[in-house]
Amino acid sequence: MKLPSVVFDGSVGGLGNQLFRYAFAYTLAAQLKTDLYIEVNTTNLLQRTFDSWRREFVLDYFQIPFNAYAHDDGDGQNNKARRVRVEFLPPKSIANIPVHRRFSYTESNYQHRDPVPGDRVLVVDDYFESETFFAPHKWEVVNQFQLNQAKIAQLFYKDEAIREKYMMPLPLTPSYADLLEDIRSSESVAVHFRIGDFTSNDHNVNHVLPFSFQLRAIKLFSTMLVKDKEIGRASCRERV
Repeated sequence: MKLPSVVFDGSVGGLGNQLFRYAFAYTLAAQLKTDLYIEVNTTNLLQRTFDSWRREFVLDYFQIPFNAYAHDDGDGQNNKARRVRVEFLPPKSIANIPVHRRFSYTESNYQHRDPVPGDRVLVVDDYFESETFFAPHKWEVVNQFQLNQAKIAQLFYKDEAIREKYMMPLPLTPSYADLLEDIRSSESVAVHFRIGDFTSNDHNVNHVLPFSFQLRAIKLFSTMLVKDKEIGRASCRERV
């Protein structure tokens, strides 16, 4: 097996973290014009239930070019040396490959353009939750993050349990039915407050924004709802 130049562990994090990690790892691979490998237990891919709390690997349900080449630096040339190929690595592969450099989002210099020795790799360890980390290849990443509708349709067709879990409509309470109608009939903004594990300080990092910031953000959103500002304000207030 040819040793990769950029790798990351695909079993870490939920959907959002997987997307951010891939975006940065892809950007590194594109800069180096090399392949990108994701360490994944492919056996587990056949046993997924897609419950959110399981944090299963799901990047293969997007338009990410697994086992195919992507990215041509905009020159229109089908030059293999200038493209990125995304492939799977068996579990625990990273632990057995000499590491040239590990990337953390706390580093001031997160780019790497120097050649990587053939027997070493660059490892993406962190989450890189900012567009800054993949800005040079933003639109390539955006295009790859479109859902693979054909594969999703195939999943629902083949798996009765998945079909029943996610396609059966759930009954709505009157208040949620009214809210759904408000959303459908107006220009709306959904605000998700990520608190959960961020309220703890297990990693010695304080990710919690002050509550005053949340209130200012809601007020700003409500003023931007041009078609029906009152619905926007009321909905926001109810959930604060």
